[in-house]
Parts: sequence; structure tokens; C-alpha cells
Amino acid sequence: MLPAIEDDIKNGPEAPKNNMASLTSLMFARFKAGKYPMALLSTDNFSQNGEKLEKSVLTIAQGWEKNGLVPSEFVDYLQDDKKVSFPLSMIDRITPNPSETVSDKLKADGFENYQIFHTPGHTNIAAFTNTEEVHYLVVEDDFPNGRPALDKAGVILTNRDTVNDADEMKVTTCLNPLHTALAVNGSLLGFNSIAKEVSDPDMLNLIKQIGYVEGLPVVTDPKVINPKKFIDQLVNKRLPNPYSPDMPQRIAADTSQKLSVRYGVTIQHYIDDPKRDPKDLHFIPLVLATWCRYLMAIDDQGKPFEPSRDPMLSELQPKVADIKLGEKTDVHAHLKDILSNKKIFGHDLYEIGLGDVVEGYFASQISGVGAVRKTLEDTLSKYAKQI
Repeated sequence: MLPAIEDDIKNGPEAPKNNMASLTSLMFARFKAGKYPMALLSTDNFSQNGEKLEKSVLTIAQGWEKNGLVPSEFVDYLQDDKKVSFPLSMIDRITPNPSETVSDKLKADGFENYQIFHTPGHTNIAAFTNTEEVHYLVVEDDFPNGRPALDKAGVILTNRDTVNDADEMKVTTCLNPLHTALAVNGSLLGFNSIAKEVSDPDMLNLIKQIGYVEGLPVVTDPKVINPKKFIDQLVNKRLPNPYSPDMPQRIAADTSQKLSVRYGVTIQHYIDDPKRDPKDLHFIPLVLATWCRYLMAIDDQGKPFEPSRDPMLSELQPKVADIKLGEKTDVHAHLKDILSNKKIFGHDLYEIGLGDVVEGYFASQISGVGAVRKTLEDTLSKYAKQI
């Protein structure tokens, strides 16, 4: 627990400093005013956001109760779903940092507030937002005190299971896995723009194989959003949009924390289905190998680059640090601790028959300068299906 939260739990609801404690304090005021019903709707961009919000609020409230700062009835109020709800939501809109390119265009067109301000904390702030016109907000319709007609503003209101299905569709199949494939490949192949990267035929074909061929057959259709149409829109309109100037390097951040969800869930579906076999996957294992190649921090031209932040870099990079492009090496000795790590992939990749596959792709990718591109071309030539 963060020290700021510990302090807020110790000091009680009167003068909270952390945002979550402030929210809990507001709920305590509502409780004292008459135990009025309330929906606390999280639109944080991660899975199970409502449940995480509920856990956070209850952690603080229960800490206050334990310290004798609030009555037990307040905790009961928060746990009464007829009084207080924590709806789930799935939010999807790609919104990178303010772009210098957009800023320059606004300046040229005579707009006054075109500047981007860079804070000491490395946050970029501007009066404009460069984002995409496409957006989705799927919300669990659980509002004990009523709600506005959100559906008239394009919000999809549905039940909890459907929100979960929509979230899994996006995070494990139709968007996030494609993003990560572009992130690690783009960093190695010298791209600094997602829009430019998807104009590359190999990159576009790669994400199509991951989305349409390997992921789509095992995704649960949430019904409120058509998964195939979602991918169609992503690859044909959203990712190629130059006015949403996203970068592979941004998406590559914290990849070790993302792989178990973005690929591990699809792999699990292949394990669970008796008619499927994880060894039928070709492009997901290729991306996992590419991420291991990324950890070397040497691009496909043999030049060093700065990897994006990741909490496991200091642990993982030493395992591949002494590999030299074009030199014979014991790939298994270097990768066995990585590929068997269930924390990273959600699976021991050797136990499910993918460890050796990933090793084979990695061995090809370190065979020399240009080998990442060559391995991708060869894999597409051998396994890609017509879309």
C-alpha cells in the first residue's frame, strides 16, 4: 500500500490527500446526509475497472472503520448494491500525447492555442487533443439512483457479462494484441509512427493474421459490437490515421505486464478447445520471440536503441545481453527462464508446446542484420492465410 494511502487511512475522512480517499470521504458525507444511493462509474482503461474501484474504496473505508473513524454502517452502506454500485465499463479511444505535427498544423491555420507544454513530470499538456473519431463506451447498466439517457449519446448500456465480453474482445483479440505486435516490431524496424508502420505490407499482414486468423475464431462475440467489423475498422481506418500520431515506443512500455492478457488468453482458448492446438499458432509465437529479441535493445540494423520503460527490464535484459547478431549461441540457455515464466505469459510456454517454437523464431531473428524482417517475411510466406 502506498504511504499516502496509509496516511489517509490513519487520518480519516476529514482531510484526505489521495484521490481515492477523497472519493471515499465524499461517499461518507453522502452516507451521513441520508444514505442516498449512488453509482460510482469507473472509465479507467483497464479490465474489471469497477471491481478495482470498489476494492479501493472499501479498503479505505474498512481501514477507517478499524481505526474507529467511521461507523460500521458506512461500510455496510458501500457494500449494499441497492445503495451503491460500481458498474464495469469498457472504454476504447486511442488518444496519444499531443502531437507536434498537429500543433504545427494548427499554428499554420492561425489558431492561437497551438502550443504544447512539457511539465517537469514529463506530462505533455495542450489546449487541443489529437485523437480519433472512432470511440466505444460500453457500460454496465447498474445505477441505483437513476441515470441520464447515456444511450442517446452513443454509450452502449448492457449487462455485466456483456461488458466483460466486450472488454475481452478488445484486450485479448481485436486491438491490444495487434498494438503490441506493432510496438515491438516497430521499435526493432525503425518506425516512429503507427500510421506509417501499418502502411508497410508486412506489418499490416502480420496484425491481420493475429487478429482475423488466430484470434477471431476463439473470441466470444459480445453482440453489442461485431468483432470482425471492429478489426476491419481498426486496420482500415483507425491505425492508419496520421492525425492520431501514436508511436510503437509508447505502446511498447510495460510489455512484460501485458503479454499474459494480450496473448495468454487466446492461447488458453486454444488449450481449452479439444479441436484446437496451441502449436497451430504461428504469428502469436513470432511476436513473443520478437519481444525477446526486443529485450536485446539492438535494432534490426545492429544499432542500439533505448527500450521503453518496463518493470522487468533489469531482470530480463541480462539474460540476452551477451547475444551477438550472427554468432552461434545456445538460444535455449538464454531464453528458458523467460519462456517458462508464467507471470509473463500466463503459461510455461514449454509445457504447452510453444517454447521450442518461440526459440526457433528467435534463433532466426538473431542470425544477422536484417534477420527480424527476413524472419517475418519468411513466416508470412509460409503460414499467412488470405484475408
